[in-house]
Amino acid sequence: MKSPIPVVYCFDAKYADYAAVSIFSLFLHTNHPLKIYCLVPADALAGMNSINQIKIKFGIDISLIGVRDEYFTNWKITEHFSPAVYLKLLIPDLVKEDKIIYLDSDTLVQGDLSALYQIDVTRNYIAGVEDIYKGENSKIPRAKEDCYINSGVMLMNLDGFRQDAFLAKCRDIYSIFENEITLMDQCIINKYAEMRKIALDPKWNRQVFPNRTKRSDWNNIVSSGNSIVIHFIAETKPWSQWCSPFIAEFWWGYASKLNLQSLKPTGISSVNQLISLAMALDLNENYKEASAVKNQIINSLMAKLSPTAV
Repeated sequence: MKSPIPVVYCFDAKYADYAAVSIFSLFLHTNHPLKIYCLVPADALAGMNSINQIKIKFGIDISLIGVRDEYFTNWKITEHFSPAVYLKLLIPDLVKEDKIIYLDSDTLVQGDLSALYQIDVTRNYIAGVEDIYKGENSKIPRAKEDCYINSGVMLMNLDGFRQDAFLAKCRDIYSIFENEITLMDQCIINKYAEMRKIALDPKWNRQVFPNRTKRSDWNNIVSSGNSIVIHFIAETKPWSQWCSPFIAEFWWGYASKLNLQSLKPTGISSVNQLISLAMALDLNENYKEASAVKNQIINSLMAKLSPTAV
């Protein structure tokens, strides 16, 4: 019998449903048994109904691990991220495996991950795909030849981390570079693993901006074998109502099969989101739909500018 591939997710209660969709996509495309670990804040364990539901429904081996949240009290959070991103730094201490594959919850797996897991990382700390911005958003100094890895998909050498006091060194990095940290865990992990990384083919972490992608490019991304893991980066996600419709349709193709009552689209709540949708529609030459959204934007702005009725 094949040995199970250990895969780790880290998320909070808000991302539990999306993690369930990612796990489902992983389950559908694997040719090996899996051992999935989900690290979540301890006070969120009661809200993991979707994870428990797919565990039972599909017989997936999933372990939920509750983590006390005081480990990273007052650590900085930027952009659309949540404190749960720092849970990655606890993986070596809480998951007793020699190495693991880490996946963010905003991923969809489109192929078997066994070839990724078989990569030898004994002389390195992580293997991953270079971030789409190539580290230009990171202000922490690193060696010029160091590759800046996107931390949404990683092969992690946990045995090497444990022997090297990984968590303690990450805390030191944070204390030294707190003001320079822009992408939280990603900046810290990249600094820690400086010059001890393996850069992988982009197919293992195909980074996609859901509202800045043309349909023709998307069709290429999802073509057979071209992208093993699709990673939806930035604030707009496939479950956002302002996401490019064809990308949302693809993601919901997985999500709808789970019949999770709590899984619903995130509604539009700002003019900026409407603008993002209009730009995505224009990019794909859906001009009629874009025009309708622009009218919504105009009406919304006019309502805000109109004097309050007496």
